[in-house]
Amino acid sequence: MESPGTADLLQQRLRPLLTTALLIWGILLTVSIPCQRVHGDEAWLGEQAYFLRHDGIIRSELFRGYASQDERILVTHKLFILAGTAMVALFGWGLWPLRLLSLLAGVATILLLIGHVRRRGDPDTALQWRLAVIVLLASPLYFKFINLYRPEVMLAACGFLSFHCMTLVLQDHRRHYAFIAGAVAGVSVLVHLNGLMYIFAGLVVLLYVRQFRATGYFMASALALSALYFVDVIGHWDLFVRQLVCVPSLTAEDFRWDAPFWRLINEHKRLFRKPEIIFTSVLFFVSLFYHWCQAPRDRRYLPVYAVALIVALGAIGQAKTTPYAIALFPILALLIAESGWLWWQNRRRTRPIISWLVVAVWSVFVLHSLVADIVIATTGKRRVAIENRQIESYIETGTDVLAPIDFVFDEIDRYRVRALTAAELVITSVKSRPYDLDNLIAYANEQSIPAIVLDEENLARLRLEDVAVGWKKGDFEVVARLKDPERAVLKKTGATVRWTAY
Repeated sequence: MESPGTADLLQQRLRPLLTTALLIWGILLTVSIPCQRVHGDEAWLGEQAYFLRHDGIIRSELFRGYASQDERILVTHKLFILAGTAMVALFGWGLWPLRLLSLLAGVATILLLIGHVRRRGDPDTALQWRLAVIVLLASPLYFKFINLYRPEVMLAACGFLSFHCMTLVLQDHRRHYAFIAGAVAGVSVLVHLNGLMYIFAGLVVLLYVRQFRATGYFMASALALSALYFVDVIGHWDLFVRQLVCVPSLTAEDFRWDAPFWRLINEHKRLFRKPEIIFTSVLFFVSLFYHWCQAPRDRRYLPVYAVALIVALGAIGQAKTTPYAIALFPILALLIAESGWLWWQNRRRTRPIISWLVVAVWSVFVLHSLVADIVIATTGKRRVAIENRQIESYIETGTDVLAPIDFVFDEIDRYRVRALTAAELVITSVKSRPYDLDNLIAYANEQSIPAIVLDEENLARLRLEDVAVGWKKGDFEVVARLKDPERAVLKKTGATVRWTAY
C-alpha cells in the first residue's frame, strides 16, 4: 500500500518522465524526416496531384493502358489529391512538399488531441494528453506514415475532428455540432473511402446515447458531403465501374453481398498482422477492457465509438493491409491514455496482478516502439531525386521510359514515365502471362517505349543481376549499370524520341 507521501512523489516524477519520452520521440521524428524511404503509392498519388495541377483532371501516365487511367481516374482519394495539388502549387513538384501534407495533418491531430483532453476538465489532464501523444507517436505505423504522402494520417485527422465535434453534442448538448461532426465525417470520405467508418461510428454512438434528433442532423450533413465523391463520376459511370473492378486489391469475392461479414471476421489479420501493429493492438484491447470496467457510464461512448470504428473498418476495408488501421489510432490513443489515467487513479485499489499486467503491456509496447522507430528514423534513407537524376546522361530528355514507379521524383518533367508496376499488372492480370524479360520487352515494344530502367528488385526478379554494359536482348541493349542503388538502363537500338514535355 502506498503512503500519501509516496503517491505524491510518484506523481511528481511521472510527469517529467512522460515529458522526456515526448522529447525523445520528437527528436526521433525530426531525424526520420529527411530522406525517408519511399512508399510506392507516393509516386502514383503524387503523379495524380501533378496532373490535376497541370491538366485540371486526375489521371496517370504511370499506369497508361491500365483501366484507362491515362484518360481520367475516378476511383481515388479525391480531397487528398486536391490537397496534394495545393502543396505542389505552393512549393513546386517534389517529394517533400507532398509529404509535408501528412506531417501537417499529424501535427494538427496532436494539437486537437491535446485540446480535446484539456477541454474535458479531468484532474491532471497533463498526464492524459502526454500518454495519448506518446501512444500516437510511438506506434510504429503512425510514426512511419506521418512522413509519407499517403491519405491515412489526413483521414485520421478528419475522423478525430468529427469525433471531437460529436463529443460537444454529448457533453454540452449542442445539437448544431452534430451538423459539423457529420460534415467532417462526410469530408473524410472524400479523403479516403474508408472514411465511411466515421459515419458508421458516429451513427452508432448517437443512437447509443439516444440523441435521436442529433442523429438526424449528423446523418444529413454526412451523407450530403460524402455524396460529393460522385460529382465527377456523373456521365462516366462505365469508367468508374471498370476502374473499381480493376483495383488490384479487389477480387470477385469482394463484390458478393456477404463480403462485409467475411471481411469483418478476418479483421484480426490486420490488427495482429505484424509487430508494427500487434503491440499497439494488444495495449488497446487490454485498455478497452479496463476502461469498460472502470470508467463512469457517461464515458462509455468512447469505447463504443472505438469498437464501432474497428467493426466498420473490418467490414469496409477489403485489403487487410496494416496502414488502413492508422485511421483508428487517434481514438485508440485517447482510449489507452484515459485507461492509463484511470489505472493511475485507482492503482492502490486495483488487484496487484492487474497492475502488473498493465505495467508489462505498457513496457513491451514502449520498448518495441522505441526500437522500431529508431530503425525507421535511421535506416533505409534515400535521396531519390538525386539517384534518378543520374539517368539523364543515358536517356535523352523527352523519351518514354519504363521505370520504377518512384522515377517520377523528380523526372516527371523530363520523361513520360511508365511504371514497371503497371507493366506487370498488364502482363500478369490482363494478358495472363508470366512477368519475365521476354514479356516485359514485348510490352515495351507494344507501347513504343524505347528505354527501360530496372532497379535492384526487378533485376533480381528478371534474373539480370550479372548483366553488363553491351548485353543485348531482342532490340534492347544495356547501356549503363549504376551502383548505389543498383540499376540497369536498357535502350532500344536506333530508337528516336517521340514525346515532348507536358
